[in-house]
Parts: sequence; C-alpha cells; structure tokens
Amino acid sequence: MKSVKITEENINLFIDKIDADVAENISRDPVRGIALCDDGYGKLHGVIIWELTAPGRDRYFVSKILWLWFDGQKNGRKLLGEYAKEIAGKRIKESIYEFPLSDESKKDLLEEAEFGIIQEESPGLTVTLGELAELKALSGKEIPGYITGIDSIMVEQFRQGIEKCTSGDKKGFMKDLNDIPMFWFEPQVSSCLHIDGIVKGFLLVHRRPSGVLVIDYLNVEETKVKEDILSLMQYSLNAALKKYGRENSVLLYRHSSELFSFVGKLLPHRKADTVYMAKRKI
Repeated sequence: MKSVKITEENINLFIDKIDADVAENISRDPVRGIALCDDGYGKLHGVIIWELTAPGRDRYFVSKILWLWFDGQKNGRKLLGEYAKEIAGKRIKESIYEFPLSDESKKDLLEEAEFGIIQEESPGLTVTLGELAELKALSGKEIPGYITGIDSIMVEQFRQGIEKCTSGDKKGFMKDLNDIPMFWFEPQVSSCLHIDGIVKGFLLVHRRPSGVLVIDYLNVEETKVKEDILSLMQYSLNAALKKYGRENSVLLYRHSSELFSFVGKLLPHRKADTVYMAKRKI
C-alpha cells in the first residue's frame, strides 16, 4: 500500500470517492490531496484533501480538511499519518475539519489522532436565492451606476482591482485569490464597484459543479462601505435570480466573527446545521 499525491492529472483515478464540489479545487495552489491505494494505483483505501487558508494577517496557516474518506479505521489511521507528514514544518499552526454528527467513525478516528472535537453551528449557512430576495436590505433600493457585473470590465482591470482590494493581506479566506483566474467567477452574477475606470470593490461568486453559488470574496475600498456592500449584494442577487431562479442554493460561508454577525443581522432567524468541529494544534 502506498500514498499518492492527488493532482489535476490523476484525480480522475480517485474521483468516485471525492465530492465533485471538492474535486474541482485540486487545481488551486493551496489545495493538496493524498490517496491511499494498493501499489500501481490499485484498490483505493482512503482519500484526504485539504486547503491552506490564511486567517487575517497571521504569517501562519490553517490546514482545513475539505474531504476525508477511508475504508476502515486501520487505513484511516495510516491516511492521517501520511497527512501529518505532508503538513509538518510548513508554518501550519492548526488543522481543522467539519463533518456531520452522523459520522461516528470519523469522530473516533480523529479523537484517536488527538483532535479536540466539539459540536457547534456550521460556519456554512445554505439559503435559497428566494430567501435572500425577501430581505428588505437587499431589495427596493436604486443601485448606483458604478456597481456593475464583472463581465463589463477587462481582465487587466479585474487583476488591478484584486491587487488593490487585497493589499495589506486583506485576502479574506482565500489564500490564492490573487492567482485565481477571472473565469472562475460567474461573470454576470459577480459584481464590482467601478469608478473612473478603477475597480474599488468586489462581490465574487463561484458556481460549484453541484449548482450551489458561493460568495468567495466581498470587500470594498470606499468610505461608504456598508451602503456599497449592500448595493453589490443587491446587484448580484438580482442577476442570480434572473439567471438561476429562486430555488437555487447559496452558501454563505461565515469564516470570521464579523461575517457571523453580518449574516446574523441579515437572517436573524436562520441557523446552520450543528456539526462536529475537529481541531488539532500543530
């Protein structure tokens, strides 16, 4: 049995055991994966995929496990051992993993691997476009002319805008935002704040293979931050409703206390599922 690094070139060999929404990320630089299989790409016994995220201005990283599958506790232990080797000595201060309460086999394995596990509300809240359309804060207001879809700007303007908005390590949750191509984002649904030929803000939306829309980035470099953010959200919501309809799902990933608070004010009565959150200091 051996461990094999998962790449764009070989991921199809393991794709049956990987969620499509996770698998598409293997092309991104901060995302890594390992498959545990018999010699010569034989029978598959385990898969783990993780992403290095950069919280705030911290020079250290967090390794967020995106996918974990194994066909028995013994192979699960070996898989986690290979994962520990891969992340060792790479300025990673913590490993985290969110998984359903129904998955007791993972809970047992991770506790054995010295992860601390608690139950808490998931950072990811899934709603529908129709639910967002009912919010007063996102409807009925005139959208300023400087808010437009990213399909109206050039690639060079997009790149310059990303550099401006992420200066000083303000990258948000995506460590590789500056390297992600413009076509990763929905061109008509993603929006920007565009004044005098200069892009000063973005709401960037990605559509996963499952059809779920995800807000990958939201930030503005203007004085009217709250008003402009709501205008960006209203523009993108209107465009998404027109293109995908009210039943399409949207994932609001609240990766910071500020976002938890912001989403809580928009949707005070909506709660995400309770999940297991596993964490281990490195």
